[in-house]
Amino acid sequence: MTNSDIFNIVAFEIFHKCSGVFPIPVEFEAKVIAKDVSGYFDMSEDEAVLDLQQNKIFDVVNHTSSWLITEGFLQYHGSSADGVFVTFTLQGLNAINKCPHSLGSKKSFKEILINGLVSVSFSTASGLMVELFKGGN
Repeated sequence: MTNSDIFNIVAFEIFHKCSGVFPIPVEFEAKVIAKDVSGYFDMSEDEAVLDLQQNKIFDVVNHTSSWLITEGFLQYHGSSADGVFVTFTLQGLNAINKCPHSLGSKKSFKEILINGLVSVSFSTASGLMVELFKGGN
């Protein structure tokens, strides 16, 4: 479970949530995203190790959301007690409307994101996010 793997799945989850409701801001709760993302990794049964793994994921979730905002993929619309509200920027929309070459299909990133991780494997999702960020601006 590398930071890069976590980052790609977190970004996929955030984009999935934003894709379904755009242009309405979505509330992004780091604890909820971290819990969802942890389901894609082999987590330890040892409580001390599990706690470290969960803290690592939570930390990457927070830094990923900040990075997506700073790099112009998401726009910040304020916060609540539980999280922050974000929407896609024009750069984010342009990135998700492209068709990924890696799938060899005519589906856009958006069409894949709307279905969520259930519709693609972990490695496919990770590869998609790498491709999206390579051509995201």
